[in-house]
Order: sequence, then structure tokens, then C-alpha cells
Amino acid sequence: MVETAVCPKCSNTGKIKERDGTVHICFDCLQSGRLDQHDKKLKSAEELGIKL
Repeated sequence: MVETAVCPKCSNTGKIKERDGTVHICFDCLQSGRLDQHDKKLKSAEELGIKL
């Protein structure tokens, strides 16, 4: 089940920035299954800085 409501903590970005400047994921979105843990865009080895 996918929720269409906007998260009040992170506005559906999945990231929360604290007053001290630290950034962490939104645990409410993580628990509800709103966050996708896999990156849709595949990166090449050059983009990751890996020499082959």
C-alpha cells in the first residue's frame, strides 16, 4: 500500500536536516516503505572513481 499523503517531517524527500547541521533519513518514511533503497540510475566504474 503506497501512501499519497505528504510526510510532515521531510516533505517526501526522505532526508531530515537537524538544527546542528546533521542530516539523516526520515525514519517514518523508512518504516512505512516510502523510501526506495535502490538507485534507479546505474553508474559506471569511472563515475565511481574505480580504475579497471
